[in-house]
Amino acid sequence: MLSCIKEILSIGIVLNTAFNVNGYTMIRTKNHAIEIFNSTELKYLGLGNSLI
Repeated sequence: MLSCIKEILSIGIVLNTAFNVNGYTMIRTKNHAIEIFNSTELKYLGLGNSLI
């Protein structure tokens, strides 16, 4: 899969957009990401060009 993505996009990376927090699925908006982040014990959140 990664080889196909690299061939198409010239970028060899896949970003997981889930926090893997029990009961939460994929993060769909920035506000949702911040809401879920605030409910966890995670220390950092990379959001766009910002580190929260």
